[in-house]
Amino acid sequence: MDNLSRHAEIRLRQRGVRTTALALLLEWHDEVLFAGGGRVSAFLSKSGAEGLLSEGYPPATVDAARRLSLILDGDTGTVVTVLRRMGSIGRRYFRQMPTKKH
Repeated sequence: MDNLSRHAEIRLRQRGVRTTALALLLEWHDEVLFAGGGRVSAFLSKSGAEGLLSEGYPPATVDAARRLSLILDGDTGTVVTVLRRMGSIGRRYFRQMPTKKH
């Protein structure tokens, strides 16, 4: 994939993320939240996952994509990192973070 940072490539391997789940999430994520530093957190909502299942996508791939969150550069769309949406760090990236007022 062209739009992965070197850091994201390393994290994908370390975390055992399947490329099919990553590709599905990149194409069909339906939730995007501000994550700070010009980055956004992109993930698949429960209703989005249900829609993909009804369209015939493999349940295992949809489930794997549902448990991931992508941190994307807000300007270029490059995947900065990928993490599993569990534990205290993973939960942080599917809640809206407060934004600074300039």
